[in-house]
Amino acid sequence: MTISLDVPGFNEDTVKVFLEDLDTLVVSGERTNKAGNKVAFSRRYTLNGDRFDLDSIKGSLSDGVLEVTVAKKEAPKSRKIVITSDDTKPTDTTGTTVEATLSE
Repeated sequence: MTISLDVPGFNEDTVKVFLEDLDTLVVSGERTNKAGNKVAFSRRYTLNGDRFDLDSIKGSLSDGVLEVTVAKKEAPKSRKIVITSDDTKPTDTTGTTVEATLSE
């Protein structure tokens, strides 16, 4: 997912991007314009930590456009799970080895 914001006149020193409460991405900035007036913005985005890799957040600022990228987590892959009982070899009632596949 990429969030793009037009932030003319802002630079790396006047823009902040951080996680709040482990699921809220906060993008904000503050600067003073040529007339001496304060210019500020703040945006909040709720991120589902189950869908997004919150350790992968990256930001870039170029030509007045701030881009914040958050990678999606890989979908879980199917895997085989062996079903066992008290016996050492997992078998069904016919003596066949029992295996199951989990798909999430």
